[in-house]
Amino acid sequence: MSGHEALTAEAAMLCRALTGAEPTPALVEAYVAGHAHPSFAVTPSRLDRALLSAARGSVAGARQADAYAALLDRRGLLRRKLVLLYALAETLPPHHRVFEAGGPGIAAAVLGLVTTGVAAGVRFGLALLRFGPVHLRERRSRP
Repeated sequence: MSGHEALTAEAAMLCRALTGAEPTPALVEAYVAGHAHPSFAVTPSRLDRALLSAARGSVAGARQADAYAALLDRRGLLRRKLVLLYALAETLPPHHRVFEAGGPGIAAAVLGLVTTGVAAGVRFGLALLRFGPVHLRERRSRP
């Protein structure tokens, strides 16, 4: 798979995890073009490779990897990729609707918040078991 094809597949999986929908061609092209930025021209660490492998594999893997990286690898490659995709999805139709305010009311919002919090906690627990050992080995191997 070429670099462009790999980034296209990656954009599709991350977009499904973030928005619940397939990306538009415009979003994919902007995502691929965004990787020309120097912040993406790095050699991925062992943890980066593990997180990206999980994120590219399935929506559940992407959400699990994001849960781990959000708390324990905030400056890592996966987070940079997700921030890029988030910014693009937030500004390009039709994905921007996912991020707009509005909803059924306060009770539904509170229930949604609680449900999201519980799901995030479960995802992080599973992610810690999956990626924690890789992260620890990587830290121990640094001089």
